[in-house]
Amino acid sequence: MRHCLSVVLVTTALLATGCSAVKEKRQAYRSSESIAPLQVPDSLSRPSSDEALMLPEFQQPRPAADAPPFDTRPPEATNLPVEIKPEVKE
Repeated sequence: MRHCLSVVLVTTALLATGCSAVKEKRQAYRSSESIAPLQVPDSLSRPSSDEALMLPEFQQPRPAADAPPFDTRPPEATNLPVEIKPEVKE
């Protein structure tokens, strides 16, 4: 019983310490100051970002000429590999 109680107390202490450490980091982030954006020297060129997020136009693929038509019907119950017997309640 004492062993279980000590494990619970140690675990609770570790969890409480961990939560306070996260809170301290969050406070440090909130109190930080912004800095000036990065300046590119005149001797270097800035990369163009105009086409950075451009997606190619979607083109519907054409089916192969010798491909059979796609069958969207569900399989028939008679094609099941295992015989399914209905459950009879008496």
